Amino acid sequence: MKIIVLDEVDSTQNMARKLCEKETEDFIVVARRQSAGYGRKGDIWLSPEGGLWFTMVIRNVKANLSTLPMIVAVSTAKAVEKNTEVNVNLKWPNDLYIGKRKVGGILCEVLMSGEEVKAVLIGVGLNVNINEIPEEIKSKATSIKIETGEEHNLMELLKEIVKEVYENLKKPFKEIMEEWIRRDMLVGREAELKVNGRRVKAYISKLNEDGSITIKHDSFEAKIHYWQIDGIEILS
Repeated sequence: MKIIVLDEVDSTQNMARKLCEKETEDFIVVARRQSAGYGRKGDIWLSPEGGLWFTMVIRNVKANLSTLPMIVAVSTAKAVEKNTEVNVNLKWPNDLYIGKRKVGGILCEVLMSGEEVKAVLIGVGLNVNINEIPEEIKSKATSIKIETGEEHNLMELLKEIVKEVYENLKKPFKEIMEEWIRRDMLVGREAELKVNGRRVKAYISKLNEDGSITIKHDSFEAKIHYWQIDGIEILS
């Protein structure tokens, strides 16, 4: 699989989108720094040198697109655990944590040609060899180096993540769910969700086989998909 390494881009997602016409096979864009990295709903993602910032472009994805962020998150967690001595927790739908602090995130976007899926852009942002977290987010974010005291080989970790993604795309989603549940930090807890612009406090009762979650509120029970979510804050 072709790997394109760049010193700095606005975001690897944007660069991968531009290169899709030129590149005909699956490929990866990796940047040492991103000047305008972003997550779901356009949230700013700080991307200094030392992190692993990349986008995989896959042409033929057989998996249900609604489960793709979870497949990639599980793949990334497994790769990190194989290459480091940390345990990774997962917060639905696409966040990676060490303990209670965020260490990475997944962003999946689809390129369409009419009604046909042309390619899937899988963005991964991972705080790996970052020495210091900005003061304003220190209580909420961390890096693998901060947690382990060691530097880690970014390209080896990248290759392990890519290998896991391709392997897990072939598996039944039930197996991915089992891996997710072992690391899950949301189901069975109270949370405040921002859903389609509205804030809702609810109990997260279960993870469903289509990649959604079921929430319970005093007056209703509902199934929520990841594209409906603007944010989730765990309350208890």
